[in-house]
Amino acid sequence: MFSEITCKRDFNAKSLSFNVVDDYVVLSKVTMAEISKLLKDNNMVRLCVHSGKSELTQFMVIGITSKTYIRPHKNTSKDKIYCVVKGVIEFDIYKTGKIILKEKEILKIKKNTYASIVSISDESIYHEIVSGPFVDSDTEYV
Repeated sequence: MFSEITCKRDFNAKSLSFNVVDDYVVLSKVTMAEISKLLKDNNMVRLCVHSGKSELTQFMVIGITSKTYIRPHKNTSKDKIYCVVKGVIEFDIYKTGKIILKEKEILKIKKNTYASIVSISDESIYHEIVSGPFVDSDTEYV
């Protein structure tokens, strides 16, 4: 699936997702192009760079299309950091308003802050970073 990194598919995930199994990872333009290619047939692609739910840094590369709507959600105990790699993304922050993030722009959302996410571009790719370990109950949806 990916030519420069070794991954295994996560069949339990809600969207098309892969977990990197290499000891180190270089995310190149080739990797981003491969995510874009997968978005032709999928509205969301997730590449988990961290080794598992217990890792202390949860780092994902996520591709979405303009058909994707990530409904309002918050993390109750952890801040999140987003960095747009490709495209333009709209974050609708509860009680604050809409924030438009373009390529190479970074957004930090504090814990207990509801936000929804949509791609304004036909497709967008972004990094999402949050402290681990991952705990399902830490994420609440509206």
